[in-house]
Amino acid sequence: MSNVAWSLEELDVLRSFKERMPKPDSAGNTSPFDARVATVAGDPALDGDVSDLHQEVRLRIRQTIEVVLRDGSRKSQVLLLAGDPGTGKTHTLNKFRPQELQDEIGYIFVGGSNHWRIGEFEAQLLDWVVQALTAPSPTEDHPLLERIRAIGFRAVDHLMMDPVAWRPLLRKKSWVIRKLGWLGRRLSWFNAPTRDYLVGLADKRDPRVFTHFDEIGFGDYVCSRFLAEPSNPLHRYALRVLLAYVFPDTHDRGVSTRERVINWFRNHDDNKYFTKRLGINDQPDTSYERMEAIKLLAHLFSPAVSSKLSTEKYHCRPRVLFLTFDQSEGRNELFADDKDWMDFFAHLSELYNSLPNVVVLFTMTLALRNKLHAKMERQFRDRIIMDDKMVLPFPTESEILRLYRTRIEKWITSDAELSKQYAALENVHVPFSSDEIKQTAGNRSVRDALEFLNTAFRRKLRDEVIIGARLDYLYIRNELKTDESKGSEWEYTAATLDTVERLLDEVGATLYEFHGIRIKDRNRNKLNNVPIVSFQFEKIGGSPSVMVHLARVGSIYKDPCDQLVKQCLYDRNKERTHLLIVRPQVINWNPPAAYAKQVHKELSLVEMESTFRALLELTQKAPIYSEKPDQQRDYIDTLNGEVQKTFLGKLLRLARERLDARSDSVADVVETAKS
Repeated sequence: MSNVAWSLEELDVLRSFKERMPKPDSAGNTSPFDARVATVAGDPALDGDVSDLHQEVRLRIRQTIEVVLRDGSRKSQVLLLAGDPGTGKTHTLNKFRPQELQDEIGYIFVGGSNHWRIGEFEAQLLDWVVQALTAPSPTEDHPLLERIRAIGFRAVDHLMMDPVAWRPLLRKKSWVIRKLGWLGRRLSWFNAPTRDYLVGLADKRDPRVFTHFDEIGFGDYVCSRFLAEPSNPLHRYALRVLLAYVFPDTHDRGVSTRERVINWFRNHDDNKYFTKRLGINDQPDTSYERMEAIKLLAHLFSPAVSSKLSTEKYHCRPRVLFLTFDQSEGRNELFADDKDWMDFFAHLSELYNSLPNVVVLFTMTLALRNKLHAKMERQFRDRIIMDDKMVLPFPTESEILRLYRTRIEKWITSDAELSKQYAALENVHVPFSSDEIKQTAGNRSVRDALEFLNTAFRRKLRDEVIIGARLDYLYIRNELKTDESKGSEWEYTAATLDTVERLLDEVGATLYEFHGIRIKDRNRNKLNNVPIVSFQFEKIGGSPSVMVHLARVGSIYKDPCDQLVKQCLYDRNKERTHLLIVRPQVINWNPPAAYAKQVHKELSLVEMESTFRALLELTQKAPIYSEKPDQQRDYIDTLNGEVQKTFLGKLLRLARERLDARSDSVADVVETAKS
């Protein structure tokens, strides 16, 4: 336990490392290696991957998406990403979540929680697809809304090419106009939009153009022109519902039209809204209909539809639906038995056989892949991409070293001065050597490597990087927050009197001296399983002594408290004897009036137990602090300052107060005798 191995430059950097760790909130008390997996909620700016880690696999996935994206060049594909637990399957998959990458390549990431059964496949997938297509939120612009607008405007373009075909699709006259008869017909003719006016709105992609068309008639026209299966009833229903995006109901209240569209796909058409509005009395509420809805949504982004929508002025690029199925962290596999896997494979076959713009990726451990491979249908087995490039290996030693450095650099990126100091170090692996990192994290999966590095990094800073008592104490104290959360407050503080005694064995003399007292005797006993530590104190230089009993009671405490009073205070000198009772929760008990001034109740909190443990660990570093006077003062001040916040501090202050009172009382007696 020494700093001899560190240069001054390294010590400065390590001090800064250590200062970043103790945070008031344990959730913020993170090391560079805490995050094991890139998650949906993760901060991409802080993602600490080595850029080329699993790069070949990521490149293979990207190339597959790009090949499917090309118009007619290849059918949809299925990828199997395999690897031992922790090699980075989920991490690799989540590297494709960022919206910037989706826009760059031209795909839409579809996936979510996998806590579902195989019988829920279609419902779960439809929900994922709708959620992905309406991101960032149903009420904002999103890919599905943009695609429906493009379809609507292109339909108007086609209508306007025919001098007369557009007229029957204009919005019907209101009942007010019809009531006015001859005058209404004149007003209607006067206010009717001209072809040039509608062409101008459509050319500017002005959504006001849709307000001039009949929603139902226009919807039928769009279905006939843009559906791959115009006669499919569900496809027609679904597309007409989607067109409600461009035909907003100005009289709608409460739930917005955009949200109602999504609710219809999720089988939550409240009060049959679209039945009343469009005459649609159907919803995707069976497995077959849900799969049909998925096919329609994918078709709208296909190369075939996209080519119909694109013009010289308004380009409409196709999109691939990137469907991901990943086994959840903490579960052995995605499904429990082989039959579920076979049903899952059948669903995947249906997707890639019926859709031209889908890339499906699912993950497996190597053991499961080898087990199920022979059981797959030959057609599916031949179609699936599962070569060596789709198997994640353990990282090499050089990758582990780069992973360590990259994680550190990302961790300190907000501190420009520290980043500069770190980059200037000869050994950028501090507080380790490169060999120590290889031995700690080598020949392991990425997840295990990060876990071992995290443990070793924290332990190294805790045990070997000695900076100063105050910072070292805060570091230890915050590290103990993990232990605090493992059990209840009763379990964590059960042995708190043992911890106090061990601390007093190490630094009792320092604590007593701070209060100007000294210990004459200390002994331990029990009363009906209630532990008691009895202290006999006197002032430095001698004085009448006082006795303070420290007892820790449990969840049932009223009878034990009564017994403690009888055992410790009955027939004892009231000025000389006191009882301090502690427990982790408030003590709603009052002692007999005769002993009220002798009994003191305090909380023995989880935080206090951690304080005692941290100070006890700090005492092991005392020899190093004693080498420098300023560090020695810091050490003593830290000890006394932290103890003062606990029930032990209360006990020592009580002893001093009672000793002062007894000394004053004896002095008065002596003075009276002299008089």
